Amino acid sequence: MGSNSATQLATQQSIKAYVDAQAHLSLIDEDNMATDSATRPPSQQSVKAYVDGQSYATITSYTNSTDNRVITSVDSSTINAEANLTFDGTTLAVTGTVEPSGDTASGDNAAIGYTSAEGLILTGQGSTNDVTIKNDADETVLSIPTGTTNVTVAGNLTASANETYDLGTSSLRWRDIYLSGNTIDLNGATISADGTGTISISASGASLPTGSKIGGRPLQTTAEDGVPERNVSFFTAVGGLVTAAATLIFKADVERKFTAFTLANGSSIGNPIQIFSF
Repeated sequence: MGSNSATQLATQQSIKAYVDAQAHLSLIDEDNMATDSATRPPSQQSVKAYVDGQSYATITSYTNSTDNRVITSVDSSTINAEANLTFDGTTLAVTGTVEPSGDTASGDNAAIGYTSAEGLILTGQGSTNDVTIKNDADETVLSIPTGTTNVTVAGNLTASANETYDLGTSSLRWRDIYLSGNTIDLNGATISADGTGTISISASGASLPTGSKIGGRPLQTTAEDGVPERNVSFFTAVGGLVTAAATLIFKADVERKFTAFTLANGSSIGNPIQIFSF
């Protein structure tokens, strides 16, 4: 074929001789394709023998065939349409429990995860909230604003049992609390404010501890008849002047002078000179 003519015919003999001389056109007749050549074609017989000799899994059983059911593999030859797992092109429905086996990641748009330390994990990211929980009316119940650890509650926050649970602890206290002017109910007693700084306490008022002050000055107490009272510490020679032996409560309606005392044993001590007065 040296002339490579475009007008002259080649003889059958010359064509055969040329083809036989081309090593890259020679066929390989191997049933196992052992040569694995990238340039030489296999014979029809060797291709058929090779393909026939391969073992392929064949599905022989398809159970519970129903529209929209997700197919799972039972074994190498059996598949099953799951009644508890369906997909209609829009909604993946699961009857039963979904068990995630790994953690979520910060880039997840909406993911459910699980770790042995943290338990159930919900991770999301949105332009307004990262996580939003809604009710069956598609109304927001609870949300976590995007990129924060804050929680926004849309409705009432109610304990499941009366006088059973606490808000905070003695070591983990809430910092500030902001309330409207409506009343705070403390076991039936209410405290309210009108927004001007005036605080109102319901019923018989508040019981304040001894020593309570207003602007640094002690509060004045009164007897039941409205007369102001005064607490007077009483010290003894035995008890000393550090801790009072008793506290005497006197009305402040008259001047009181003391010139004698009656002791516990019935005897009296006195002095024509005034002992003390207030």
